[in-house]
Amino acid sequence: MKNGRVFVRDSKGNDCPLPEGAAAAPAWPAVLANYDVMASGGWSAAWNVYSGEHRLPSKPGEKPHDAASIREQWIAGSVCMVFGLLCLGLLLRTMGRRMSLSGNEVCAAGRKFSVADIRLVDLRQWKLKGLARFTVEKDGRTERVRVDGMTYGGFDKEQGEPAERFMQAVLALYGGDVLVYEEEEPAEKKGS
Repeated sequence: MKNGRVFVRDSKGNDCPLPEGAAAAPAWPAVLANYDVMASGGWSAAWNVYSGEHRLPSKPGEKPHDAASIREQWIAGSVCMVFGLLCLGLLLRTMGRRMSLSGNEVCAAGRKFSVADIRLVDLRQWKLKGLARFTVEKDGRTERVRVDGMTYGGFDKEQGEPAERFMQAVLALYGGDVLVYEEEEPAEKKGS
């Protein structure tokens, strides 16, 4: 800058004045002004050297991303991360659950109680969904314990139906009320 005017140097080393109010363009990176690199491979070779030094892609993407599409990707990624963490939490929560019966002590749904503490066994959804509910009265409190047979081994015949065996063992020790849907007899047996 001389006398309030901006000058730029040309390829011969002469100072050339710019029009008033114009800012000088940033200088080219040294590798892009290196004529030896340019002579050997042209602009693409010089750009590959420059982009490699600055960790830029050597070829531009097919679709440029504007600020709105990048924000959209952050939102979608955040939503997926939240759902992933919820699924991971549910998986970890159910992994440690065990369903067992040792003597008169029942361990199900993360709770331990005695068979004598059970006041009601609700098996209305056991055959259809594999869900049972025990109404347990312990220490003066009544609570409902939900037993999900699918979570605790399921009804796979190859594994010996562990959930069904567990329920039959509990019912063998339990002598109280059991809620079950009545199954209708087939029409042939009713008429006989």
